[in-house]
Amino acid sequence: FLHAVITDRLDLKRIDNWLKDIRDIDLIPGCVTHKPARVLPVLSRSGLNVQAYMVPFNRDGVFMDCEPDDLLETLDSLQQPIIAKKTLAAGKLSPDMGLPFVARYAQLDGLAVGVASREEMNESFSIATSHWPR
Repeated sequence: FLHAVITDRLDLKRIDNWLKDIRDIDLIPGCVTHKPARVLPVLSRSGLNVQAYMVPFNRDGVFMDCEPDDLLETLDSLQQPIIAKKTLAAGKLSPDMGLPFVARYAQLDGLAVGVASREEMNESFSIATSHWPR
């Protein structure tokens, strides 16, 4: 995935070059954004070959440029897989508060959860797998 530092600048020529480089090494060309309400509509109309997106999505709208419900229409319009990140708002939400919220949205095809200890891993992953069976 192309980092949001590049994606969020919306330099479409630069993004296109990066996506081509990613495809050239047989990886899926995806884009990460920290500003989904601003960036996703531009990218979706750009004609660039973005095959997946990673966006911040959490109950409290932390690290998002909009409220979660306001982003859903944009997510509905995308044909590509969407991976949610910042699902626990960088530790501001507990897994039992944050993950069930994210699980309710069919627009999301996957999620990323950061962990910093085995205890966090066990807690987060057990809750996540109870909502997203393997």
